Amino acid sequence: MKVADLGAIESFITDEGLEVFIEGFTTPPTLIMVGGGHVGKATGDLADSLGYTVQVVDDRPEFSNPERFPYANDTIVTSYEDWSKQIT
Repeated sequence: MKVADLGAIESFITDEGLEVFIEGFTTPPTLIMVGGGHVGKATGDLADSLGYTVQVVDDRPEFSNPERFPYANDTIVTSYEDWSKQIT
């Protein structure tokens, strides 16, 4: 049996002739992107198009903001050192 896509409704018939319906309810994968420069922007755009939840961390406000990453669930401006202490 395979994992159903988010919101997809699958069905199959058992050996006994019963029809079974399966609807996938999964959490989208999350990309925590450290760095919102040109590579991060392209990576974030791709991740968003693939259905990922995106979070951006950068120490420069011009590279971590809702205007640059409108699809990001969170844009964090902090030093990488301070951020790394928060996640450990």
